[in-house]
Amino acid sequence: MPIEKLLYEEEGATLDFKREQYKFSLAGEHQKSELLKDVLAFSNAWRRVDAYILIGVEEIKGGRSKPIGIHDALDDAQLQQFINSKTQRPIEFQYSTVLLDDVKIGVIRVPVQTRPFYLKNDYGNLKKNSVYIRRGSSTDEASPEEVRDMGRSEKQDSQEIPDLTLIVQSLNAPSKYHIEDSEWKYTSRIRVSISSLGRRVARDVLALLKFPDKSMVLLNTGYRSSLQNISDIQDVNQALQYDGGRNAFHPGMNTVIGEVTVLLSEQLIKNVIDTPLVEWTLFADEMEPKQGNVTLESLGWKMPLNNDVFN
Repeated sequence: MPIEKLLYEEEGATLDFKREQYKFSLAGEHQKSELLKDVLAFSNAWRRVDAYILIGVEEIKGGRSKPIGIHDALDDAQLQQFINSKTQRPIEFQYSTVLLDDVKIGVIRVPVQTRPFYLKNDYGNLKKNSVYIRRGSSTDEASPEEVRDMGRSEKQDSQEIPDLTLIVQSLNAPSKYHIEDSEWKYTSRIRVSISSLGRRVARDVLALLKFPDKSMVLLNTGYRSSLQNISDIQDVNQALQYDGGRNAFHPGMNTVIGEVTVLLSEQLIKNVIDTPLVEWTLFADEMEPKQGNVTLESLGWKMPLNNDVFN
């Protein structure tokens, strides 16, 4: 997954943000055990997608988390030797660095793999034979029942994985904006909903909707909408975000998450009729992120005749 997209997610069973670098070089057992515990916990977590630890990133709840950078990168080979010399069998993981917002951050990626993992001997604050597991944004010890279930096959029919899609519908064709001499020429309303197509309940649903830049589109979500306007943290684009938290999206459900009034400039109508009005990304627990877009044409909004009103 592109690291940039992870910045819009919140911490959970597949993601953790660390503002500061792990203490590793010249550190004692108790300090180094923090890194060891996190890798163990993500390795044992109940999930269907890769887990990531982003180091040098400050979490911003409800918005884009902020890369603040690290000074000293860790060495992947040293981490591999350190962690896999402590566990009963090797854990598959990878450490790398990426450049975001002109600063370097560390990335630990832990793919889905056969579980459980545990320590052969006590180390620092950690106990041997204990199975540490990531639960939401915290770490716990797995129960005997959970450890038993981990021994079962990790493979799952794709139909049993949550499957969501985002739908944008036009509520009315754009009409002329009533304020004369305004930069906004047309106004309309759209409805945004999430449809559950799979056979499993989806939770931890997060949707990000990006619109053209602020000179072309103005958005008004209204006080009853579940969509949050996060345009103020975007450099150029207008943007909306939906955070479903632990709300359940049951199979077959179609859930309206908001209606939006859209003001359109003449520049947008003339220049981007065939390019996206909305580019969306949809996240959910155990589901690979989905992306899509909606154009003016796909909404049924055709070019105005004589620059007057839409067909």
